[in-house]
Amino acid sequence: MRQFLMFTFLMVSIRTAYAEDNSPAYFGAVSIVVTNMLVLLCIWLLNSHNVTRKVKLSILGVGIGVFGLVQMLLSFGMESYRRSLLPPDDPEVVLAVEEINEQMPLKLTDGMTLRSVDLKDSTVVSTLEIDETKYPFEDFLQNKEQKKRIMMANVAKSSPFKSCSYVDIANKGYSVAMLVKGMQSHREIKFILTPKEVKNAQNQPKPTPREELDLYLNELNKNILVDLEDGLLSAHARIQGQICVVVYTIDENKHDISGFEKSKESMRVELKNEFMVKGDLIKLASLLAPLDMSFRICYVGNLSKKQVSIDISSSYIQEVLDNAVAKIIKSQNKQTE
Repeated sequence: MRQFLMFTFLMVSIRTAYAEDNSPAYFGAVSIVVTNMLVLLCIWLLNSHNVTRKVKLSILGVGIGVFGLVQMLLSFGMESYRRSLLPPDDPEVVLAVEEINEQMPLKLTDGMTLRSVDLKDSTVVSTLEIDETKYPFEDFLQNKEQKKRIMMANVAKSSPFKSCSYVDIANKGYSVAMLVKGMQSHREIKFILTPKEVKNAQNQPKPTPREELDLYLNELNKNILVDLEDGLLSAHARIQGQICVVVYTIDENKHDISGFEKSKESMRVELKNEFMVKGDLIKLASLLAPLDMSFRICYVGNLSKKQVSIDISSSYIQEVLDNAVAKIIKSQNKQTE
């Protein structure tokens, strides 16, 4: 017992000798003392024959409670010490964050809303809320690296801040994070870019075909609501297995969904023709073809929830791409003649 006590006080003396007040060494020394006091209490209780079992258990319970309380206070102290080491937030970054929060919540697409932007531990954290009926949370869980690279591509292209870019923020030593929250399940996932990753975002490797498609659909979802025709309430594009799906919600007070069912075949023929001539659809075909993906437009009645789907096969998507390439080659040949 005497040797145990001597070892304890020796350890405490060494820790405190090099410790400043509120430093990790100081907290460590206190933790050693409290831990050893609990050990000594247990040893005393085990060797004491003049104390009843009930009293022993009561003393042990109080000792464990005090030990837990002290450890909790120590953890708070350590967190406070850690925060004291962080540099003060840059005034320009603080101002940029305050300005953008005045616009919150900011609807990015149908089903995706930017709720807030916060400064926390030298990190600019954007909180993004998603409607999981339109953006499945599993897609974020299963494709973390892909989503992070898409985030890097978006960071390289644009910034929501008026007075600075993400690179400006990274140059001041800040990381950038995106906290994605599921509206239905309340699950969360965070993607973090270090200052170095933010600054190198423009130099990242060329995105994969799937990443290019995701980036294209992100931009499409940002603008799709602007071009909605009368009688269409909402629209969003998403990937569903090997199908790129664009879902339109129909206002059934203006349109009879059964009319879409009756005109389904003629609408499919019209859509196939548009794929051959419309630039944005040819671009989409060029992204779908390498992935062997098909395309679907789905109309959903807002009242009946009835669905009418128009499908374009992956083989036709490839035909669209081949036709576009052939036209380009033909045009180039004419120029060289």
